[in-house]
Amino acid sequence: MCRNVFLFLLFVFFSPGHISANSRTIVDLNEGWYFFNPYLPWSEGRPNKGGRVVNLPHDWSIEGPFNKDNPSGSSGAYLPGGRALYQKILDVPENWQGKKVFIEFDGVYQSSEVFINGILVGKRPNGWVSFSYEISHWLNYGEENLIAVRVTNTDMPNCRWYSGSGIYRPARIIVTDPLHIKQWGVFVSTPIVEKEYAFAKVNSTLTNDYPGVQYISIIQQILDENGNIVAEQQDDYSIAANKEQEFSQMVKIQNPKLWDIDHPNLYTLKTIVRNKEKEYDGVLNNFGLRTIVFDKDKGFSLNGARMKLKGVCLHHDAGMLGAAVPPMVWERRIKILKEMGCNAIRTGHSPFDPAFYELCDRMGMMVVDEVFDEWTVHKLDNVPSGYNRYWDEWHARDLTDIIRRDRNHPSVILWSVGNESMEQAFPHGKDIARELVAICHREDPTRLVTCGNNKHKEANMTGFADEFDVVGYNYGHQFQMYEPDRIKYPNRRVIGTENTRGNSTRGYYSFPVPEDYRMVRTKDEYFSSYDGRTRIYGQENEWKVTRDLDYVSGMFIWTGIDYLGETSWPWPTKYSDFGVIDACGFPKDAYYFYKSVWNEKDITLHLLPHWNWSGRKGEATPVWCYTNCDEVELFLNGKSQGRRRFNDDIMHLEWNDIRYEPGILKAVGYRKGKKVVEKEVVTAGEPAAFSIEADVETIRANNRDVVHFVISVKDEQGRMVPNANTAFNVEVSGGRLLGIDNGDPKYVGSFMETRQRTLFNGLALVIVQATGKKEDIKINISSENIKGNELMVNAR
Repeated sequence: MCRNVFLFLLFVFFSPGHISANSRTIVDLNEGWYFFNPYLPWSEGRPNKGGRVVNLPHDWSIEGPFNKDNPSGSSGAYLPGGRALYQKILDVPENWQGKKVFIEFDGVYQSSEVFINGILVGKRPNGWVSFSYEISHWLNYGEENLIAVRVTNTDMPNCRWYSGSGIYRPARIIVTDPLHIKQWGVFVSTPIVEKEYAFAKVNSTLTNDYPGVQYISIIQQILDENGNIVAEQQDDYSIAANKEQEFSQMVKIQNPKLWDIDHPNLYTLKTIVRNKEKEYDGVLNNFGLRTIVFDKDKGFSLNGARMKLKGVCLHHDAGMLGAAVPPMVWERRIKILKEMGCNAIRTGHSPFDPAFYELCDRMGMMVVDEVFDEWTVHKLDNVPSGYNRYWDEWHARDLTDIIRRDRNHPSVILWSVGNESMEQAFPHGKDIARELVAICHREDPTRLVTCGNNKHKEANMTGFADEFDVVGYNYGHQFQMYEPDRIKYPNRRVIGTENTRGNSTRGYYSFPVPEDYRMVRTKDEYFSSYDGRTRIYGQENEWKVTRDLDYVSGMFIWTGIDYLGETSWPWPTKYSDFGVIDACGFPKDAYYFYKSVWNEKDITLHLLPHWNWSGRKGEATPVWCYTNCDEVELFLNGKSQGRRRFNDDIMHLEWNDIRYEPGILKAVGYRKGKKVVEKEVVTAGEPAAFSIEADVETIRANNRDVVHFVISVKDEQGRMVPNANTAFNVEVSGGRLLGIDNGDPKYVGSFMETRQRTLFNGLALVIVQATGKKEDIKINISSENIKGNELMVNAR
């Protein structure tokens, strides 16, 4: 799909209020909030002066400063929490009176309290879930009204990774008729999917707040991606006064187009509630037609085709942006993962922004939707203030809400209700697991349920593992549990919910490479990009086991992308280094291993390390190659260094006796004896000029879209300098600078306030957001000793 069409559809489906001007109104609340930090006590009921104007999504923690004494510690990337207040004036028209008015938040971290004109209308301790409150009774119609949101994130650390703080996802007002469709009240499933036809089952939950019975028609229209109605069903019902009721309908679709990872065909369900005189309500829901099967012997199948889940685990942050992540940032990241051959994401260990699932639907990325990390027992001594404090009161509602919110997404293939829960080793753990699985089945009978277990022997002994439809194994091969459990539990459906981790720092290499392939912790507190776990339980071994055991549905590496918090090193390291992609979205060398074995469409040939090694002339500098070619011949300055044939013992090629000399490394790849690809790695000269590349040419002037500018330096011959750590200044006009980063795990300066940064191993990233004005976004990169550069992107 071309970019302009994609952006148009994104607007349409994130803005369902356009269905009918008379039935449902949606008001965007994302602009013009007044933010007060520190918090002003007793100020929720009156407008305050002096607040900073912010737009949503907003994460105040990422604004810093980083400090080793911040109570969040390494878990929270040494960033601050605290208590803050958001205020916004809402003009409420007179004609809203008599209607139902709701305020809806996609996510507020943590412990949010929402006030309307000084009256508390609701509180929610869980910072990962979406929620809404009816506010009709507390509004002053025809007047200005004050919305205030108090956010408390003081008991830190309360999470094992970086959470962020604030209203970090979008918010909106929804105005409906007294007879309306409940929030997330339309559930569409596809019980029958055949080649010639399919049936969509639609359950619609309505609320009638009128004092009398209402006689209604519920119309279900199914639209294709061009907006054409391809199926329609209308049925007549009655609903009693002051009652909530569910109605079920079946809609037949002829010649259905299935959703899959290569052809993510989507339909739109338009649900209309009306009678002869008026339309009460209407909503849109995207859905896809597809079948998913987890089989005890054959693993996973999508639409009848067996495939391995080639997955990554992700956290919800986006590095320099913290938890406030615009959809186009997720779009870029998902695209990079798909190019690697990744086909699934596990949301570790919390629900993500609704926009993330919309993108996965449209881009053909499957999702294991995980809801909890912690149950009744807190996990680690350094996280004493976790979700366990709220479990008894909130877990059933939180789980129910997330399932209802996400169950229409074809990308969601499996629910996960936990990760490495302490209860897996306790006798009562299976009772909790049984309750959670029952909630999932009640709210969504179409999907199975898993949980990421790491105490495998204990989970087997207590019966905990047997409560789940698909048993999740965290590091199952590493603990040598797959094959013994296969013998003991032959009817068990199995998935690798969390697998190998590949600690590495992008562009960093250390010598010598240990012969036993241990992980290399260096004096610089970085990890070498030579894969240190190749021959133990590293990425290559884990994939081979997953590939070869038919009953294992797939694997999810920890992690796809580096994230804030849960660091491997002490201060000042703020990022984890587990990802195969760094926090800026730049692939590491390990990315190309997975591309070589997961991406079957493209030829992969990747060499490491780079070839700029001043002072190492004549020293042993091993050269590795990740490839899906049968054979590769390596040349150094035109001289053959030998031809290596790919084998399954070590899933990369090595030339360990190479002595460094500047020049050209060239690899020639062969398939069936025929040359199919060449790759060169060249010794670059001194930095001469900056280079800027943008991921888009045009964006919309809507206060949401973003541009990713990749910054690098090149030598006089135009070759990128891979080890450059060159300083530069950034100037941006026509857009809002969201952040500057380079992926260095140890940088603890501001991502936003400073305009001077350095490259890290040759690269940096600048993210700029469009404003509401139609003008060119211009970025200028300058430096004292190197030629600068500038680039423009049109916002319209």
